[in-house]
Amino acid sequence: MKKKVAIALGSNLGDRKGYFDFALKRLAEEGLEDLRMAQILESEPVDCPENSDVYLNSVAVACWSGEALDLLRLCLKIEKEAGRERSGLVNESRFLDLDVLLIEDENYDMSELIVPHPRMCERDFVLGPLAELEPDWIIPGSDKKVSEVLEGLER
Repeated sequence: MKKKVAIALGSNLGDRKGYFDFALKRLAEEGLEDLRMAQILESEPVDCPENSDVYLNSVAVACWSGEALDLLRLCLKIEKEAGRERSGLVNESRFLDLDVLLIEDENYDMSELIVPHPRMCERDFVLGPLAELEPDWIIPGSDKKVSEVLEGLER
């Protein structure tokens, strides 16, 4: 069964826009259908090491027929293909960051994956692009639409 999914994209190293193009191409090749990406925003680093470069951020929405952990593993694989290496430093600079934000109306609380993404409702650079594509998507556990959460954040 196909489920609507939302994935955040971020990059603050190299050809940032080029990494987004690469990610969208790979996600489509790996079975995500009806893939749409919101406008790209530039944002200051949040909770990142000092002297981190400015980020590009966006959100992609698509349909996915696989399991939640398979989507996470796919995102990690694509990040690695784009040159991302994880040193263990929290919020380190990266060529490509793909975060699973939402999977339909489902909740997951696993050691590897938490959905809805635990910090998405604190980040306008995530909610803004998501609201552009899916303003009426109800965030599981909040009973609020994406647009409502974004409006509350902007106040």
